[in-house]
Amino acid sequence: MKFNGKKYSNGFSYFSVLFVVVLIGLALSGASVILQFQLQRQKEQQLLFIGKQYISAIDSYYNAGPGAVFEYPKTIAELLRDPRYPNIKHHLRKPWLDPFTMKSDWVLIRTNKGGIAGIASQAKGTPIKQAGFGNEALDRLLEDKTSYQQWRFIYDQGDEEEFLID
Repeated sequence: MKFNGKKYSNGFSYFSVLFVVVLIGLALSGASVILQFQLQRQKEQQLLFIGKQYISAIDSYYNAGPGAVFEYPKTIAELLRDPRYPNIKHHLRKPWLDPFTMKSDWVLIRTNKGGIAGIASQAKGTPIKQAGFGNEALDRLLEDKTSYQQWRFIYDQGDEEEFLID
């Protein structure tokens, strides 16, 4: 179409640009979902690693008792520096942060005698990983859980103690 000797495309360029912008927006939103999924998976792997660190530290503390005394630690600080020994003895390298909340706000799982047998996250959300956690004990603890709050990392010596959640 010509108007005063100039050629117009009746808005075709405008709609083409608009269409391209919509396509880019859709692609970015799809990429965002994939990125969030990968980030959640990464945090799950970190939570598993940290949970194993706490289980290992509680195991070390429990089995390192002087003489034949086997007991669970009363505080996280006792895992960092065991007060039962005059020399410095560390069972846990550092107090880990929950990768989902980025705080050291763990739910402590205690024995009926008050010792710490494990930890759990306070994070809400449904885990992606539902099975195959690396060993039978973790599979029993974590399989088919519907929330990160149900992922409980417990060192169970099998001494018939009941576990209570703080």
